[in-house]
Amino acid sequence: MGDDSAAGRCNISRIAYVHVPKSGGVSLFLSLDAAEVATCNHGTGLSGFAFRHARPCECTKAACMRSSRVAVMEQTHGWMRRRLFPTEGGGWGRCAVWMATVREPSEWFYSAVGQWCAGPWGRNQPPCQPRANVSTLLAFGFFGQGNQLQQGQEAEKGVPGGKRPG
Repeated sequence: MGDDSAAGRCNISRIAYVHVPKSGGVSLFLSLDAAEVATCNHGTGLSGFAFRHARPCECTKAACMRSSRVAVMEQTHGWMRRRLFPTEGGGWGRCAVWMATVREPSEWFYSAVGQWCAGPWGRNQPPCQPRANVSTLLAFGFFGQGNQLQQGQEAEKGVPGGKRPG
């Protein structure tokens, strides 16, 4: 059978949350704050939100990560695993519960486009105009297939190297 000693048991009181953009991250952070759960954060772009108890600390700082019960990172599973469970010790021990939340694809897509259009890079671009559709997005190069239309508009607007939603 398995190792039933305290050192051999999995610490299921810790949650490693792989954050997928536009999938409820702000709600997650505010809920964790309301429950006063020690949380660390890395790579999520969390800013400008008022927390009642404590702002999440930075997961890449060892003391912060070790004291957190939940780690929320917009990183790959492998990247997070190497930080939370380093082979030389000093991390979370042996294991944690891994979680992620994903949205229905079309809802996620429209939310991402809407956020880009509301920001400084997309506000006045063709994909953000009232009659825009998927063809407009394709012609603009929204999906990473840059073209002359996009490059010319970026140069005109001073947008370096194709800033698109990430």
